[in-house]
Amino acid sequence: MNSILTLCLYGLILTTTFAQQQLSVGDPAPPFIPLAWLKGDPIKEWNNQKIYVLEFGSTWCVPCAAAIPKLNQLSKDYGAHVEVISAFVMERNSSPDDEVPSYIEKVKKYINKKSMNFYVVVDDAQQTLEKQWLKASGRIGIPHIFLIDADGRIAWIGSNPDALKPAIDELIRNNKRVVKTGNRSMPTFRDNQNIIRAFQDTISASAIVKYTNPKQPNYAQPYIKVTAGELTGKDTYRHQVVGVELVKLFYMAHGDTLWYQLPTRNIRTLEFPDTIKNPLQKRSYGKYWHEPILEVSDISTFQERYNYSLTLPAKNISAAKIKKAMQADLADSFDYEVGVETRLMPYWKLVVQNENLLTKYRSTDQQRNFHFRELGEETFLLKNAEMRDVIWMLGSNFGFLDYDYGKLNKKDQAPFIDETGIHWKFDFRFSKYDTFEQFKAYLNSIGLDLQRKTKPMRVVVIKDKTT
Repeated sequence: MNSILTLCLYGLILTTTFAQQQLSVGDPAPPFIPLAWLKGDPIKEWNNQKIYVLEFGSTWCVPCAAAIPKLNQLSKDYGAHVEVISAFVMERNSSPDDEVPSYIEKVKKYINKKSMNFYVVVDDAQQTLEKQWLKASGRIGIPHIFLIDADGRIAWIGSNPDALKPAIDELIRNNKRVVKTGNRSMPTFRDNQNIIRAFQDTISASAIVKYTNPKQPNYAQPYIKVTAGELTGKDTYRHQVVGVELVKLFYMAHGDTLWYQLPTRNIRTLEFPDTIKNPLQKRSYGKYWHEPILEVSDISTFQERYNYSLTLPAKNISAAKIKKAMQADLADSFDYEVGVETRLMPYWKLVVQNENLLTKYRSTDQQRNFHFRELGEETFLLKNAEMRDVIWMLGSNFGFLDYDYGKLNKKDQAPFIDETGIHWKFDFRFSKYDTFEQFKAYLNSIGLDLQRKTKPMRVVVIKDKTT
């Protein structure tokens, strides 16, 4: 099937291409051909006496950085039994025209800075590793980790480094070979003691189950698969989410079907999404508030985690149909009134404070494409930039949910919106070490300003039911 469906999740974005087969646990590992081995001698074939931990990450990925000390410890603890390999993918190139990717030197510095004591490789500009491993297995984003057994088969797929040790120990008990009993990359979904709601007829099925897995209390990764003949003898679409807070399930069901995160440049082409050619790249950023407003007497229920499974006929599937089914399931299971209202919500307004000053930073060659260069550690000069590049830096470093790195108080987190009216290109600098106030002061120094304002936005509101 060639249809593509985008569904926005609160805290998660899911973009899936239906496919009949995906790389999964028990399959032979695909070719592993990086652009360069930056640490350790090249491994040309999987050794039948070893287990391999293959982690996919990037220098800009915060969870990937957090995993490095754990991978160092794994490499130390298991010694000759296990080889750890970190593959850097999705790295940003200074210019898409570079013959030798500029990110190679950046990764080399990163290896030393993070004291990585295991094999390190880097992907090529054609995304070979990303395509053959992440995309082939239906994985979105990073980090993701694959375990390769002594027969060169995939033994485990996941994103939680804390789950690696028990998975490795199990492999060692099984003579370093995977016992193929289904896809172990996901926690068990069914739990007959904790069913909140279960429904099935001849064409569809759904279930809401209380999530009680103590081994993976923070697991919240959705996945989608298409199976044949599960209910009707025809292709069905199955949407399954594991370990998600109830408030997020309600947002999935009632929020917009467009992604609420801000548009960013493609890490390889350095271009912003073309929403005319690719309408699925349109965003609800600044139009929909990014989380539900709870007007209930007890919010503790919304912090509890649940599993949700929905199976529908794949023919003519749409985000609207999925939302409608989810809304019905949640309404039957929980006693709340849920609606979408228009309310005045806060946002950060980017405006021109001094246009004469800003003009000094106008790019000399207005026809040249966007590019950047590193001025120092994690400090960059963005050249031939647009105002939406400023929004990109603001939203991806001082934003909410996935972009919340603790740099801005929750009460101050809101969309950043360009209202400068400036359409010419200019140069500016950004440091990942800047606090919000420091970057705001820098913007003032080049003639820009950020102002806290309110504007109408669509908001998911959850209330206690009135009797």
